[in-house]
Amino acid sequence: MSDHSRAFVPIEAWCYSSPSLKYSGKSIDIGLMAESLIYYDNIYLNINTQQDFAEILKWFINQGKFEFFLSLLRDGIIIIYHYAFATAPINKDDKYIIMNIQDEEQKKKNTFIERFVFHHLLNDIVNNKQRKLMAEAIEGNVIEVKADDFGKPIKNARDDFQNPTKCSLLLQSLLDEVYPLIGWGKDVKVKVTIDKFRDQHRINWNMNLDKLIEGLGKKINFSNATPLAAAAVCNRTLQTTCQLKCDAFISNPMGTLLGDKLYETAHRFKNTKSIIDNLKLEVEFPDIRFLVNGGSLDLDNIIKIRKQAVKFRKWLQSENDRDRNAIIAYHNEVAKESGITKLGRTTIKLFGILGPPVVGTVIGDIKGGILGAIAGASFKFMAELGSGFGSNWKPVIFGNWLDSYIKNTSGK
Repeated sequence: MSDHSRAFVPIEAWCYSSPSLKYSGKSIDIGLMAESLIYYDNIYLNINTQQDFAEILKWFINQGKFEFFLSLLRDGIIIIYHYAFATAPINKDDKYIIMNIQDEEQKKKNTFIERFVFHHLLNDIVNNKQRKLMAEAIEGNVIEVKADDFGKPIKNARDDFQNPTKCSLLLQSLLDEVYPLIGWGKDVKVKVTIDKFRDQHRINWNMNLDKLIEGLGKKINFSNATPLAAAAVCNRTLQTTCQLKCDAFISNPMGTLLGDKLYETAHRFKNTKSIIDNLKLEVEFPDIRFLVNGGSLDLDNIIKIRKQAVKFRKWLQSENDRDRNAIIAYHNEVAKESGITKLGRTTIKLFGILGPPVVGTVIGDIKGGILGAIAGASFKFMAELGSGFGSNWKPVIFGNWLDSYIKNTSGK
């Protein structure tokens, strides 16, 4: 049963998660992890590459907090979640197909410690004694999943990529995040048409993607097939949170895609127009994620704020009494007690099953063919999400949801 005490936190920076950080040369969003520890008792920290693991370790060690990192693992406050495969598009003769790719080593059970803790990238970061201590702390506190468990999200992503409306959102959500980086205006609106012949589909964008690729450059590693990868990763993330029965703490533009898919799931399988809701409010509380990533807040600050932010977490966990004014007051109170009010204001954005009582603006029915028909593995994926949705899984997602897109599509 979902109790909102735990969240899934993917911290890799790439096109569809913290693209501005990736553009600046950073590989992980350490601020996202720090902020999630304020709002949740426990987190599933998604680590997929040895480089990302090394960056996390360096952040703790550079602050003299290696032992604290071990304590977070031993106490289960941080549980490592690892996809022992890559979800990526494969290019063959200028045709793309999305796949889960897994090598022989990744197929073996329980290889995270061997492949990560004892990887050569850590040679200059930890010594042999520290490696052993880390291996002992991680043992029993890591979830390692394989490619075979995530085939259905791939099928559904392929179906989404054949839907012009959803395909448009995949690129639009990215553009809305990166337009300042490439000098494009906010008024860029993506439109897609799709030509179908036999078992192939050709995507026709209303813009020159080569210019977008050139603008983003190698810093973000965007390609024609990146939106397809984003659809698959979105589905993979939702399957994970559904299986774990937890919330998600997500950066944009992935938050937009999760919101769209979450709403689609509710619409298809719960036959309700009000199960999904969103909340957006400004509080006298700084942007923790931004300040941590910029080096203005350190781990000692996060530890202090976490201790004082118990009321945040209780508010999330008390789903029958989520008072809007209370969460504003809690943020203002904690900011004052922590002495961080001078660091600015921020806007909190979350969506999911937020009631009763219902808060924010309820999004209406979707019209205009956005859903379409689904079958086979794609249907099974959506059905499995829907079967737990609203009963034993009541997700709350921290991140942005492009509700204006939903309203415009439905003719509101």
